[in-house]
Amino acid sequence: MPALKDGTVHRLRLSHDGTRVTSVEPLFRTVNRYRDTAVSPDGKTVYVATDSVGQTRDADGKPTDVLANPGSILEFKLDS
Repeated sequence: MPALKDGTVHRLRLSHDGTRVTSVEPLFRTVNRYRDTAVSPDGKTVYVATDSVGQTRDADGKPTDVLANPGSILEFKLDS
């Protein structure tokens, strides 16, 4: 799940029946505004679409409108 203003992608683990979230784990963080995510069929790569403009938080958690990768598709590889 992408977080628009925090520039973070989180992994949400679901209960066995899929009805509730059992844990939330931050996976990736950059100085961007994330709009959408897609996962490769093998589950090892996450693609994230970023906003071209807008406010987010910098590495120190302060508001900024200077984005690291405006209007891009980012690729993140998962270790597990």
